[in-house]
Amino acid sequence: MLKVGLTGNIASGKSTLLKLLSKDENIITIDADKIVSELYRAGEVGTLEVAKLFGKEYLKDDGSVDKTKLLHLFLNNPAKLRELEKVVHPLVWERIESILSRVDKPIAVIEAVALSGEDKKRGIIDLLVYVDIPEEIAVERASARGLDKEIAASILKLQPSRDKRFRGADFVVYNGGSLDDLERQTDELKKFLYSKANL
Repeated sequence: MLKVGLTGNIASGKSTLLKLLSKDENIITIDADKIVSELYRAGEVGTLEVAKLFGKEYLKDDGSVDKTKLLHLFLNNPAKLRELEKVVHPLVWERIESILSRVDKPIAVIEAVALSGEDKKRGIIDLLVYVDIPEEIAVERASARGLDKEIAASILKLQPSRDKRFRGADFVVYNGGSLDDLERQTDELKKFLYSKANL
């Protein structure tokens, strides 16, 4: 199985691209954010780790993780985000590997913001696809979804730079245009992945 990481910053269109790829019968798609959400439910191991690292004040009344509080913590202290990532990322990948072990498809595409070229070196993924978008468009799109522009810009600063993303990518999708343009690039990406998977 060819394991492909799909990454990009906030509001870059990763989820839209993942949805387009999911229509291909030879590709299984996994959204790491959904797995994180599962890990942050009441009583889950991710929730217990958040409480251990930062205190129970970062949990909601129902026992799940308060993501809004966590976000504000990270915006004020980015080192805390790295601290949590060291604990949560292995838990996420454990679940991803469990899912993939039960699937018989030649290509797996895993969407995750935190993926980088370093993950290829560690053997977690085989290839990295980066969805690029100008920062000003990303902020506008995030704002259109209801996120405050200043918070969106601050989140971008927390995430890896475009230069770093470019350096680690095997394939770049430029998503500053229309859906038709994204669909065209999705077809090109599938051809690339098929060739790498020897299909």
